[in-house]
Amino acid sequence: MKKNYVKLPLLIAALYFGGDLHAQSVKDSSGKETKIEEVVVIGYGTQKKENVTGSIGIVSAKDLADKPNANPLSSVQGKLSGVSVVNAGTPGGSPRVDIRGIGSLSGNTVFIVDGMITEDISFLNPQDIESMSVLKDPSSLAIFGAKAANGAVIIKTKSGKGKPVFNVNSYLGIKTVTNVPKMVNGDQYIELYNEKLLNDRATDPAFITKAQYPGYTDWFKEILRTSIINSNDFSAAGSLGKLNYYGSVGYLQDEGNLAAGQGINSGSGFNRFNTKLNLSYKITDNITIGNS
Repeated sequence: MKKNYVKLPLLIAALYFGGDLHAQSVKDSSGKETKIEEVVVIGYGTQKKENVTGSIGIVSAKDLADKPNANPLSSVQGKLSGVSVVNAGTPGGSPRVDIRGIGSLSGNTVFIVDGMITEDISFLNPQDIESMSVLKDPSSLAIFGAKAANGAVIIKTKSGKGKPVFNVNSYLGIKTVTNVPKMVNGDQYIELYNEKLLNDRATDPAFITKAQYPGYTDWFKEILRTSIINSNDFSAAGSLGKLNYYGSVGYLQDEGNLAAGQGINSGSGFNRFNTKLNLSYKITDNITIGNS
């Protein structure tokens, strides 16, 4: 006689309960054991993973750890089919995320970070993320209502277990703007402008001269600069008896490439100092409490 083990997750207030139901079947008496297919929780219930592979895109912590991006969404760019990520261009700015096109003219993609709904995750350190699940199908978005008409991204942060583990992550990089358009100098501008007047067949063209435009300024050179990005993170994770813990401290500095002039700070830089603490305590076999 074959036994099937089905695990049903139940959510009551802030407490999570897990129960095992044992169902017996008399149709198969061969005694062979088979593993239950992996299931994915999609709000109201569960589905087999093979049925929702195209509807849910998963990005692991390994895909985010080695990417020097201030915003974790920037590291998802080009990794998931049907997900368009357009970077904001500003240091620390949140990219625009379109999942399978634009589903609604109003509203943005929402993010559920450890159960909390937000529309901006620029505060989140990519090193603290364990996994990101991008929901791309209406059936998996139904529980979040109209707010998630343009899609939803479920983010789970790291938690501790087992022996203490300490992690230090640091990088230093240089940012510069490439493929800058080459500008003409003052003499070339006067020549091209006068040619334009001739091509316009003006009856009395007002040609410009060097005396009128004696200077020459390359504005791209004036407002763009080479900048530094620096990130330092420290985390500790593990368990003490029935208490699991994860704590981290991080600092990010991104100067940005925009300057108000040579040697003048434009104020476009981005600095972030963040701390995170995840705790969970197992009271009984069926009751666990915690905070994030």
